[in-house]
Amino acid sequence: LGLLKMKTGSAKEAFTLWRSGIVKQGKSKDARKALGIMLSSYYMARKWQDLEDLSEISMKKGLLPMGPKVKSNVYYLSEALYHGGLLHYDNESYKLSAEKLERFNKLFPSDKRKDKLLYVLGNAYHKSGLFAKAILTFTNHTMGFAASPYRKKVLLLGGSWSSEMALEEEVIFFYERFLKEFKDDSRNKAIKALLVDLYLGRELYGEVSRIHKKEILSLKTSPKQKIKSARAYMMIQEKFGTVSDAKWGAKMLLKYSDASRDISKVLLLDARRAAKDGKSILKLKKIMHKAEKLDFDTQKTAENVSEIRFIYADAVAMKSKEDVLNIAISDHKKALEDHYQVFLESKKNYERSCELGDTGHCGPALNRISKLTFVVASNIEQIQIPETLEERIVEDFKHRKQEILDSLSVTAMEQTKRAYDLAKEGLVATEHVNEIMWEYTNDWNFESDLNEGSHAFVQWSLSEEGKL
Repeated sequence: LGLLKMKTGSAKEAFTLWRSGIVKQGKSKDARKALGIMLSSYYMARKWQDLEDLSEISMKKGLLPMGPKVKSNVYYLSEALYHGGLLHYDNESYKLSAEKLERFNKLFPSDKRKDKLLYVLGNAYHKSGLFAKAILTFTNHTMGFAASPYRKKVLLLGGSWSSEMALEEEVIFFYERFLKEFKDDSRNKAIKALLVDLYLGRELYGEVSRIHKKEILSLKTSPKQKIKSARAYMMIQEKFGTVSDAKWGAKMLLKYSDASRDISKVLLLDARRAAKDGKSILKLKKIMHKAEKLDFDTQKTAENVSEIRFIYADAVAMKSKEDVLNIAISDHKKALEDHYQVFLESKKNYERSCELGDTGHCGPALNRISKLTFVVASNIEQIQIPETLEERIVEDFKHRKQEILDSLSVTAMEQTKRAYDLAKEGLVATEHVNEIMWEYTNDWNFESDLNEGSHAFVQWSLSEEGKL
């Protein structure tokens, strides 16, 4: 009967009939033949989700497909996951892409396409906000595919992403290889500058810290010098030392100074540590509120509070990505609005980093808004309404959905451009410049776009406060 329906052009009815037969008849010859026709048809039609679903059903039941030129259900599952993951990536559904490709990588670790797989998977992770997974994936790619056509991009992106997260070992891992393998690249000068800062910092921080600590404890040191030394000691220990030593430096700083710039710096240390330790958003919010009560009498205070707001906005945005997964789709239009409201709330939090003037974290905050639009748009794209509902309801839903997507698109372009303009003017914290320039130009040859006063790669070096 299924074959008859196929011959009369009713393939959909035939497949529905065969699916039922496969479930009921188990391992019969007819069921296996039907399975072979369906798997082959889905594969030829590039219907990856249908192919994945049917492959899994047949594997769970232990069914082996039969037919001319029909391959195994394991083969079809691998093709469905791989090509389905790539398709979702092309459609900017990065979370779904990451899920498919991650599963493919676990099930088929020796597949010959692993080079491209890891490259796309790493990017999908990063665009989904899974930054640690993205860096680990690119680390594995670097170790396994020295001759990859994606090699240069992997090393550059891996170094950039690691720099954004202050992962020094990983920065060195990627950038040292880049310098060795691409000796004539125009970006080498900037990368070398970053690595020199890291190497010098690691060698010198111990000696510098000991001198500053001695200054803090000495009875002969003036109060003004004690403040400078405590400030520098705290900063160096936060970057290169231990949490306990950084906290001691903060304690000494507050002992000798009641200036807003120093109190805000200690609160910034608390915020960074809370975010790194995965502490509650409530704790970050309390730190932010304390900082906002200070007198904004110096640019340093504004810079510190702006960064605290940025850290808080990051934490809320990360939590929001988890919350949207729990939004019920029973009311389709409400689901649209709920997703959009979550985005608007995160956007509002990031924009607060720009309320204190030209601070170094305004540009990064705007860039985060732009990146968040893609995540939200991807989620909204997946919300579909049954076409069987009343026509007016369907049209109303589609109109509102397109309205929201258009708004997100405009927001993405506007915020990326604003962030880029700030970066060009040298008004962005150095560890975020390369990310912003990449997002705007989609090209790593952006050095000529930067002012001489801004540096695309230098993440940290001893500031004037850290010098002896």
